[in-house]
Amino acid sequence: MFVDHAKDQYLPDLQRILDAGWLHAGSVVVADNMRVPGSPRYRDYMDETEGGRWHTEKHRAHVEYLSALPDLVFESTLLEAPVP
Repeated sequence: MFVDHAKDQYLPDLQRILDAGWLHAGSVVVADNMRVPGSPRYRDYMDETEGGRWHTEKHRAHVEYLSALPDLVFESTLLEAPVP
């Protein structure tokens, strides 16, 4: 799943998708623009669940059309399937 929309909706939308049962262990969620402008609640959630429910790799990137402005892309793999 690729997440690149309203940054304040990253976490609520991920939670809705998990609750709907659309992801399973091994599913990958890629979240863009994690530094600029950022999505603090999503970032905190992925940090708090690291190694438990999720494993996240943080890839260096840059803001679209502004290669001098560093950014991050999160690649998160679901380790633990949601309980139905």
